[in-house]
Amino acid sequence: MKIAFITFQYPPFVQGGAGNYVYNITKELARLGHEVHVITPRVAGCDKESVEEGLFVHRISFLNKPFLAAPSFWFSLRKNFPSLEQRAGGFDIVHSNGPVDLSLSQKMVSSPRVITVHHLTKAVLKALKPSLLMRVRNLRGEIGIAPFIDPLCIKRADRIVAVSQFTRQDIINVFGIPESRIAVIYAGVNPDDYVFPEEARVELRSTLGINSQQMILFAGKLAPGKGVDILLRALPQVLKEVEVKLVLAGSGNQQDYQHLAQTLGISDKLRFLGRVPDDTLRLLFSSCDLFVLPSRLEGFGRVIIEAMAARKPVVATNVGGIPEIIESGQNGILVEVDNEGKLAGAIVKVLSDKSLARTITENGMKKVRECYVWEIAAQKTERVYNELIKK
Repeated sequence: MKIAFITFQYPPFVQGGAGNYVYNITKELARLGHEVHVITPRVAGCDKESVEEGLFVHRISFLNKPFLAAPSFWFSLRKNFPSLEQRAGGFDIVHSNGPVDLSLSQKMVSSPRVITVHHLTKAVLKALKPSLLMRVRNLRGEIGIAPFIDPLCIKRADRIVAVSQFTRQDIINVFGIPESRIAVIYAGVNPDDYVFPEEARVELRSTLGINSQQMILFAGKLAPGKGVDILLRALPQVLKEVEVKLVLAGSGNQQDYQHLAQTLGISDKLRFLGRVPDDTLRLLFSSCDLFVLPSRLEGFGRVIIEAMAARKPVVATNVGGIPEIIESGQNGILVEVDNEGKLAGAIVKVLSDKSLARTITENGMKKVRECYVWEIAAQKTERVYNELIKK
């Protein structure tokens, strides 16, 4: 098949799980023998067009400025799509990674249309309850104009790929879309990517100033929805029982969290790394003693299966699609949202009970191999495409 995959995020421009998803699913679809054309914004240092491991990557111009990024990408997409399709000899499938194909009207796209929904922006509003001022300040983000765009792109798609049962049910409840139009396809990992020599792990921990202490890792965007503030508030309670250092890897504004850490008197127990390269992130997963995800909202939680693939125990909140991954006490520990006491207790329990940590780790890896590898995700996506083409 010839597949057009439209995405706002694509390496090196990746801000979270949606960017990692599109990179891996398109690469795996190409391995299955399909001709995949990725259409994405052009960022500094990248060629306008390239071929990467069988993928045809078309980077189109846009204005990477507040309030202008999304509208300029939509304008450029509408302008460039017809010629890209003509050069490819037509597309059998047009697949968008989230509501990014807004400007492509139904008249412009004659092929079956698929959209991947990671989570609904209405769910973000419900979880964060942002003020009007917050929404204005984040106009181009999930709490800005996105809630008005979601229904336009989702309702006109021929098939919807939801990244979890939670997201699938949200789509049904909010938009009344029939179950038959929604396929649940979990994101994946490549477990072999998380295997590193002991020397590499020791060197990384030494670089971070972590020697005899145990290492807690958080990976994700530093944003209110991820619950980083709750994790910081839980840390003083943890430190009463266990000597730890917390490493935070991810983009976002660090200042508010650094200020909170100072207020709590735990600044020397933290390492803010910002966004790190993928290979460094995988090494961080491999080097930590515990991964913690205290999210207030999570459509799926791919970082959890990354931690499992790295053979690390996980503590996370019982929210969104996370309970589909974690059976508490078996392959992880689930705690209530916004409960720093429960979060601290779970962290201490796992770090203090090596037998429990080992059981959680073994069960986590088993579930990853059974359910969460990219090959399975690509095969299921391919099946969706075939069904649409046959219709």
